[in-house]
Amino acid sequence: MRRSAFKEAAAHLGKAIELADKLAATALSAAWSIDRLHLQTSLGNALIWAKGHHAPETAAAFARARELANRVEDASERFSAYYGLWAGHVNRCEPAPMREMAELFLREAAARPDCPETLVAHLVSGNARIYFGDFAGAHEHFQKTIELYNPARHADFANRFGQDPRASAEIRDAAAHAPTVANALLRAAFLGLFRHNPEAVATYSQALADIVSRYDLLPWWAGFAVFYQGWASWSDRAEESRLAEMRRGLAIHREHGRNWVFPSFEAALAEAEASAGKTDAGLRRLDHALAELERTDAA
Repeated sequence: MRRSAFKEAAAHLGKAIELADKLAATALSAAWSIDRLHLQTSLGNALIWAKGHHAPETAAAFARARELANRVEDASERFSAYYGLWAGHVNRCEPAPMREMAELFLREAAARPDCPETLVAHLVSGNARIYFGDFAGAHEHFQKTIELYNPARHADFANRFGQDPRASAEIRDAAAHAPTVANALLRAAFLGLFRHNPEAVATYSQALADIVSRYDLLPWWAGFAVFYQGWASWSDRAEESRLAEMRRGLAIHREHGRNWVFPSFEAALAEAEASAGKTDAGLRRLDHALAELERTDAA
């Protein structure tokens, strides 16, 4: 469906809602209230694709849906509104209300026996965990979504919540995949090294070391963590122990045949050695790094 079709649908829904509100004084039945709520959530979902999750019109539509949902007995009617509001907070980078909405969604869903929307609550909670860096917690929630998914029972959820919940959980669970997380942390630390930001390198390398230890990843991952942690700790008075850690990290790399970024690491270690007064050692290391570049075309 083209975006123009969603815009047209949103316009028609808006007119239908205006008419429904005019009839509110005479149509006070519970059925009418639910129908009015369905119109409102349909408007919100149409606006997601017509204007975006972050748009003020989308947020206003779902806020109104939440207000209307509070007037009906079936708590499940609130979940579409929760999802729309949560998605808006995510896309506007509003972490505090985003986490509050995720917690509310999960709390209310978990309180209802055999609630169909529970798997979406776990999907939302998993996304919130990723936002705050809790990859293990995110993985647990995504696995819950996958376990609870029933194609027949949840067939309409792609329309109610903007996407198929199982497909979304499986895609996002890759972010809780240990090697994927380790690779992201490794590259973040590498960027910190190039920007000469010891604080960033220390933070990311410690997180990398934790992932490597927790999931027993191959030793060359540890080589990265060891080197980065040694580099992050050196200063103009670099301690020999820190230089030794950097050398150990390089040795782990060489032992496992990992030549990628080796010259860059050698250059960083040469700088640290020169800062510690070991100028000759640093120059020899630079010569070695240049020779390595000529031999392998490494980075």
